[in-house]
Amino acid sequence: MINGVFIDRKINKKIKEKSKEETEVKRFRTIIAIAVVVLMIATGVAIGRIGKGDENSVKEPAEVKTEVKYEVIEENDALQDDIFEAIMDLKVERGYFVFGEPAFEVENEKNYLLISSGEKRTGGYDIVLEEIEEKEGVLKVTVKETEPGDDEMTIQALTYPYIVLALDEGYDEYAVVNKAGEEFRNLAEVEIEDPNIEREEGLKQIPDTDPTIGEAFVEGEVIAVDVENRRLELEIHLDTHTPDVGPEFEILEDALIRQLEDDKETEISFDELEEGMIVGMILTEEGEVRAVINHEFEF
Repeated sequence: MINGVFIDRKINKKIKEKSKEETEVKRFRTIIAIAVVVLMIATGVAIGRIGKGDENSVKEPAEVKTEVKYEVIEENDALQDDIFEAIMDLKVERGYFVFGEPAFEVENEKNYLLISSGEKRTGGYDIVLEEIEEKEGVLKVTVKETEPGDDEMTIQALTYPYIVLALDEGYDEYAVVNKAGEEFRNLAEVEIEDPNIEREEGLKQIPDTDPTIGEAFVEGEVIAVDVENRRLELEIHLDTHTPDVGPEFEILEDALIRQLEDDKETEISFDELEEGMIVGMILTEEGEVRAVINHEFEF
């Protein structure tokens, strides 16, 4: 909500006695008028027009500075489930999306602003809030996007840098830019297509992560494989949306284990998993793994 200053001053004086002399009445009224004017100036109350026809008595300020109340969402638990699911789908695209009434039902009456840098082929990319301001109903947000340096070691896996802001109110328009002045498109106006994954014959699609039943998704590098006990140890790729789990995970007997090489998905067995692989895993509410996806990409 935009901050404002609301001044409520109520002057209520009862004059119980009337002076018999006209001069005393006039002097009393003059003293009261001066006191009221002094009080209004001291408390910042604008003095309105005195008398008819004085059009220049009231002057509006040239510019009213306002403050935007917002919060950067750090944990997935702070988001309602359907918003989190939508973010997981939208983050692959570069742009922004507003979750708010009436287009989107929000439980706590806040508005959520997703700003995504889109899909990146490696780690080392980031996006942070730089500046946020409101002017004449337009919320302008400036972000800083960074990328890995030439000599920087990064994870060789798909990453999706994004931030989510919780706003106390909605705005007529939104404008999102980075520090270079590049504009982010409104994802509400973009038709987002599902990725075209080619699966081997008879292979069913892995059901998406369902946070409404307590499921979570983690990604990382395999650092140990225990074939006998069906356990994996991961060096988890952390970001602000990674759940606090691991690093060891139990793989269910009926878990779906896949290899995704570019756009081709095939089924593999647990004993084909090796140290150094980059995998994504879907965890049940109990923390067990129901699906493992090994990512193999050409960089």
